Amino acid sequence: MGDVMLKQKEYGNIFFGSKFQYFLILLSSIFLGIISEYIFRGSIYKTFIWLFSNPISLFLNIFIVSLLILLFTSILNNYRIGISIVTTLIILFSVINRIKINFRGIPLIPNDFYLNDELFTILNVVLTPKIIKLMIVSLISVSFIIFLIINLPKLKLRMKERFISSIISIVLLFSLINVNFVKGISLDSENINCEEDGFILSFVSNMNNKPIKGSLEYIVSNMKNLKDDKKNYSVNKGIKPNIIVIMSEAFWDPSVMKGIEFSTSPTANISKLKETSIYGHLESPTFGGGTANSEFELLTGNSIHYFKPGYMVYPNEIKAPIMALPSILKSQGYNCKAIHTFKGWYWNRREVYKHMGFDEYRSEEYLIDPIKKGFFISDEYLTDTIIKELEVSENPLFVFAVTMQNHGPFNDNRYKDHNKDIKVSANVSAESLQILQTYAQGAYDADKALGKLTDYCSKLSKPTIVLFFGDHLPFLGQNYKVYNEAAYLSKDNLNHENDIKLSSVPFILWSNYKTTSQDLGLLNTSFMGSYLLDYAELDMPNYFKFLQEFSKEIPVINRKYAIDMEKNIINSDNEKYIAYNNDYLLVQQNMFYEDRVFEDKYRNWIVNENPNYNSNLNKISIKEVIIQGNQAIIKGNNFYPNSLLFINNNSHKYKYVNKNEIHLKKNILKGGSNIQIKLVDSKKNLLTESNSYIYKN
Repeated sequence: MGDVMLKQKEYGNIFFGSKFQYFLILLSSIFLGIISEYIFRGSIYKTFIWLFSNPISLFLNIFIVSLLILLFTSILNNYRIGISIVTTLIILFSVINRIKINFRGIPLIPNDFYLNDELFTILNVVLTPKIIKLMIVSLISVSFIIFLIINLPKLKLRMKERFISSIISIVLLFSLINVNFVKGISLDSENINCEEDGFILSFVSNMNNKPIKGSLEYIVSNMKNLKDDKKNYSVNKGIKPNIIVIMSEAFWDPSVMKGIEFSTSPTANISKLKETSIYGHLESPTFGGGTANSEFELLTGNSIHYFKPGYMVYPNEIKAPIMALPSILKSQGYNCKAIHTFKGWYWNRREVYKHMGFDEYRSEEYLIDPIKKGFFISDEYLTDTIIKELEVSENPLFVFAVTMQNHGPFNDNRYKDHNKDIKVSANVSAESLQILQTYAQGAYDADKALGKLTDYCSKLSKPTIVLFFGDHLPFLGQNYKVYNEAAYLSKDNLNHENDIKLSSVPFILWSNYKTTSQDLGLLNTSFMGSYLLDYAELDMPNYFKFLQEFSKEIPVINRKYAIDMEKNIINSDNEKYIAYNNDYLLVQQNMFYEDRVFEDKYRNWIVNENPNYNSNLNKISIKEVIIQGNQAIIKGNNFYPNSLLFINNNSHKYKYVNKNEIHLKKNILKGGSNIQIKLVDSKKNLLTESNSYIYKN
């Protein structure tokens, strides 16, 4: 009898313990669901408005957190550790989400964690006092919550209960990842989804973040018709002009905002160049960041809107040779070079450019005596680098240059040590005025650098084309702060007015041998590559011919709408939009993933092997060592300021003189010393190294 009563008491405690654990799991889930939204929205009022306006989304957010806690609790058989782990993760991810929104205006998605190096590299720019305060408060909060949890009673689950709970959690979480419960999660703007669905649900729904693909049946039945529809293009075999493409960081004309006055025009050179140039606006696939997606569109003709929002194509998709402007031009005798005044590994450009067929990628690591203005290398320095390439190139030259000087955020006084060429006055907040002042100076410098380049090219006898465009609009404060204070955005967004404004970046296509002036209006960035080849009267693949014809009927198409030649806006549910969208999707998918039947001679348009990629840049050589007094002078070729000097495998400091000479103290060297120079990037990747030179006393 006593044993029976003991067992009843034991099982009763287990039953009570289970209920208490589930109650705490539910309570913790509700708390974390609400606190994550508060961190995301930054306002108690906005958080409660969302709670009462989106009950289904609130339930799903709490449900996801409950499943995560239940899973960890079941696996570890410890609800205190389970709640502590999920609390830490939810608050950590919520803070990172807040940082990304402050920096780019769009929320965190799972693929961002493949890009943590990119984030850490610009962390000093992103960490504002508000974000630092949020991080400190969050750290204290997490510590306090965990302290409370670990002082709760120790309770265990039965093995059968743990097994069932684990299976249920895994199955339901897997379903939430692979099924979109909320309409439009994969097709609409990720920011809108996060606003309506909540951060946790939006994040989980984007875990299955694969490119959108058309059906195989549609591909088989329609490919032949699209392929036969391509037109023949006349090619001028006699002229192969130099082609310089500059993608200017966050370049835009802020003077289009009414009520803001500038002491001088931030785009004076572009205004002048329009008189003899093709100009207009490009529909950027991104806002406030994600530069690599804009250049992907321009260089390949592929559209980002066939991938899920926020997806970065460069680091995730380009793992093999791909048809792009450099490979197309290289097949026609061009020397193709990329220049970027930032780190070569960023967005995986070093590998991507090799697959695209560039001969050379001169990134920050390879630059000689770079000059900074503000936080980053100046646009004028980049222009001078391009001019040097033009001076020495014998073959037709293609340069794709990406600037960095005017990278946001802009709520700083980065030009305090420089003369300000432009001053801003406006009836806006002090913070917005600082943002505008910083941005306007950067835009002015970019425009000035363009003027310097075109002035130089106008004196060249060699036909030369310059395409200059912005990669995306600048992120001018959280929640479009400056745009709203300047009344640039409408309240109702009728006919996608705001969407168009926030994605339209200026471009200008100038040459020193054509003088036609024409406003092209608004055009997809993905269509500009084919337009550029046509303008230069060069040969192009079938795919680019298709894009050229497509753009003559539908110059703009994205996730939400298309715009035809009569400037009619066609919504995504319209049959005309669906037909054109399917055609573009079909051809892009076939070119990007399938057998490329659309391109008869695909291998002629790619660089299948690129063994000489960066070979000229990487030829570091030590030729001799000369002793002069107390100095040892090392002479050779391709010495870079960022190089490391090793003597007998030990790193030593030295004085950089130029690309052919460095100095160090004589007493460091001894007879038989092994001298070698290595170039590494900020991630400690070895880019190249010199020969081993044995010093003889």
